[in-house]
Amino acid sequence: WMAFIKTFIPVVLVWLISFPLYAVQTLTYGPESKPIAGVKITMTESDGTVTVLATDANGQVTLPTTTNTYTLSASLAETGSDPITITDALYILQSLVGLRDLTAEQIQAADINGDGQVTISDALKVLQHVVGLTELDQALLFLDATTGNPLSETTFNPGDTPSITVVRMGDANQNFDPDTITDHTPILTGKTTLSIDENETAIATLIATDADDDTLTYSISGGVDKALFTIDPSTGVLS
Repeated sequence: WMAFIKTFIPVVLVWLISFPLYAVQTLTYGPESKPIAGVKITMTESDGTVTVLATDANGQVTLPTTTNTYTLSASLAETGSDPITITDALYILQSLVGLRDLTAEQIQAADINGDGQVTISDALKVLQHVVGLTELDQALLFLDATTGNPLSETTFNPGDTPSITVVRMGDANQNFDPDTITDHTPILTGKTTLSIDENETAIATLIATDADDDTLTYSISGGVDKALFTIDPSTGVLS
C-alpha cells in the first residue's frame, strides 16, 4: 500500500504539470474591482489556432488549455458614459506637487501623452477634453499586469497565468463604471477556423454570447458561398 502511494503521487504531479488547468480569469476595473462584461478576448496560438472568448456578466473567462505559446488581445466595443471630469486633472496636478500618490494603474491612465511620464501637459489634455477642445480615446486599454505593456505584445507560455490590467485613458481617479454599458455587442466565440470532411453536411454549432442576456438569433449575412450554407436561427447549427 505504501509503495502504491509513493508511486501514485509522482504520477499525479506529472499529470498536473503536463496538462495545466487554467484558472478562471476575471477582468475588473478600479479599486472597487468592478467586473467588466462583454470583453472580447482573442487567443492566438503559435500553431495558428485562433480562439475567441468573451467575459461573462461577472467579468470572468476561462482560457482553454494549450501546449503552444500564445498571445492575447482584448477589446470592448462599447465605452459607456464618459467618466472624465476636472477631478481627474486635479488628481494629476496633486501628484505633481506631492499631495497625492497615484497607483500604477492611475499613472498609466494619467499619462495622456504616452511618454512614460505624468506632467502638467497631461492635466491640460484632460481639461481640454472636459471643455470639448480635444477628444481623448474612450476605449479601454488592456495591459499585461506584469510588464505594463499592451496585452497583445506579451507572448505567454503553456501553464502561464496571465494577469490583465484595465485602464481608461484620462480616468486618473478611476471613476469609470462598467455598469453604465447597458447594451453590449454579441460576440461569436470559439475557434475561428472550421473544417469538414468531404461528403459531410453538418459543419459545427456556432455559439454566441451576449453580456446582457438578450435572446440571440443566427443568420448568414454575406459571402460568395452564402447560398451553399444554412444556419438554424435559434441553435446556431451550421450546415
